[in-house]
Formats: sequence, C-alpha cells, structure tokens
Amino acid sequence: MSQIIKYIFKLLRVTTWWNHIVPPIFFSVYAMLWMNPNDVFAAVKTLGWFALSVIGTASFGYFSNDAADVIDDRLSKKANVIGDLSISVKVVLCFVLLCMSLLPWLKLPFYWYTFGLIVFLLILFILYSFPPFRLKSRGVIGNFADTAYGHVLPIVITIATFFSIQPIRIKNGLLLMVVLSIILFIKGWRNIILHQIEDRKADAKAGASTFVLRFGPLRSTYLVNRILLPSEIVLLGFFLFTLCGGVRHIALLYVVFLVVAFFRFNVWRMPMWPRHQRTRHLWYFLNSAYEGWLPTGTLMLLLWRHPNLWPLLFVHVAVFYVPTLNILEDIRVALKQAPLLPIYIWRRLTGRTG
Repeated sequence: MSQIIKYIFKLLRVTTWWNHIVPPIFFSVYAMLWMNPNDVFAAVKTLGWFALSVIGTASFGYFSNDAADVIDDRLSKKANVIGDLSISVKVVLCFVLLCMSLLPWLKLPFYWYTFGLIVFLLILFILYSFPPFRLKSRGVIGNFADTAYGHVLPIVITIATFFSIQPIRIKNGLLLMVVLSIILFIKGWRNIILHQIEDRKADAKAGASTFVLRFGPLRSTYLVNRILLPSEIVLLGFFLFTLCGGVRHIALLYVVFLVVAFFRFNVWRMPMWPRHQRTRHLWYFLNSAYEGWLPTGTLMLLLWRHPNLWPLLFVHVAVFYVPTLNILEDIRVALKQAPLLPIYIWRRLTGRTG
C-alpha cells in the first residue's frame, strides 16, 4: 500500500506543489476567518470539500504539464513517470482529477463567477502545456500564464469562495485586492524566473524558449534582485499593515519573520559575502513567509479567538509538517546566529574584519 501511495505522489508530483502552493491558499482562509469571527464553524466545515478541490486542481495541472512534456523531458534526460503510461490510463486519470476538482463545488457555495474562475484555471493549464498554444514556450506570456494559474488565481478563488460564506467589510477593498494580486504576481514571477535560471541548460538542450533564455540569465538575475524581490518585501508589508485593525496582528507575524530571517541569513554580513553569493543567498527566503510563518501563525491567532478549533492545528501541522519544521529550523538558526551580531559590530568599529 505504501508503494502505491509513493507512486501516486510521484506521478502527480505532490511533493513539488503541496508545501509551496497549498499553504498560501490556507493562509487566505485562516486570515478571512480571523477577520470575521461570525459563524466560523460553518466556514470550517467547508474546508474539507475545498481542500479536495484544491488537490484535484493542482494534481490535474501538474499531470497535464508532465503529459505534454514527455518528449522534451526525454531529450533533456529528465525523469517523467507519465511517459510510461498508456493513453487510456492518461485519459482516465485526467477524468478522475477533473472530478476531484469540480465535484466538490456541488457542496461548496456555488456562484458563477467563482466556478468560472475554476474552469478558466483548468483551461489555462491546457493552454500552458499543450500545442498549438503551449504558452510555456512563449517567453513572457508563458511566465504570466504560469504565475496566473500557480499563484494569483488560486488565492483569488479562495477569497471569492470564503467571502461568500464570511462577508467582510474592508475599507479600500478593491485597492487592496489589486495590491494583493500584484504581490502574488511578483511572487510567482520571481519563483518562475529563478526556476528557469536553474534549469536554463536543460531547457536550452530541449530546445525550449523560456523567458530566461530569451532575456538572458544575467539580466533575469538583476530583475529579481533589484526589482521583484525588494518590491515584494515592501508591498507585502504594506498590504498587511494597511488592512483593518484585526489583521495587524498578522502583520506583526510578518515583522517577526523578517527579524528571524535577518539573523537566520546573516544579512548584516552581506557586504562581506562573495559577490556571486550576495544575491543567491536571499532568493527564496520570502517563500518561508507564505508557506510556513503566515499560514501557521494566522491559524494560531484564529485558535486564540476560537479555542474549540484546536484540532485544526494538529491537522494543519500534520499535513504541512515540512513548512512547520522549517519554521522551527529558522528560529533555531536565528537564535544561534544572533549573538554574533554584537561581535561583528565590535569588529567593524575597531577596524577588524571577519
């Protein structure tokens, strides 16, 4: 049985997306429940069906992407389990995953705009992966499509779904949704560019035409370091701090994360790092906020207000144990590095190096 589960996880690449794409979705849910404490238990009851739809949708996206990449992966000698499946098995799996994605909406609050976004997301998967469109091979357009289906649309759909259950009054709500969409877009584009930088040799060998190969790895690195990452850090803080009063507790979580990250990555030593390490060192650090710190921290705030929901914390930690362990590791390393800061300052003041 364990071998079957491992094969399914490998087939659907669950380990690739579960700890990266899904936690921010649940962060959105927890934040909305924290902002509106009315009838929280009714909203929590829908989490199971919603999670099933998320799993089916993400699995379909990665399955269709790998199915379209079988030939390219063979050329670049990448592992692709789907290449060993027959066409009939592929069709059956696609049907099952689509059912997992769509059928839960018979139980979830049904609105045409929400369901339309889900359908658009599924169509975008196909347009991204398969010819004649195959947007993933079309440079900037491919990056935008990847960002839309992997980062922006899932959060927008989540907010639309739970807003229908838990209406929230927010000043300048439209402006904040625009800012949130920009943050999610920057987050997604940053991760895609970094992924393409790391895979540029294999992509070039397979004849792919990615954004990084067209724009150039050096200019792509500059784009991430000087524009995308700094903008993302500032906009995320602005978004959290300008929401209604209750969410400022969540903003404090972000501040704590930044302080821990400052010590975790020895940011004060950046001038001492080799030039080629100054940028790469912090490429992915902000992902820990989306994947671990904000979802887990917001859930704990929610449980502080609703102690009867404590079993939800055990479920969250169990299914997202990797981001949880990463939080503990961040804190452990930060505490270990923090005493070095006074020593560093003293050495700089006295003209010593190291």
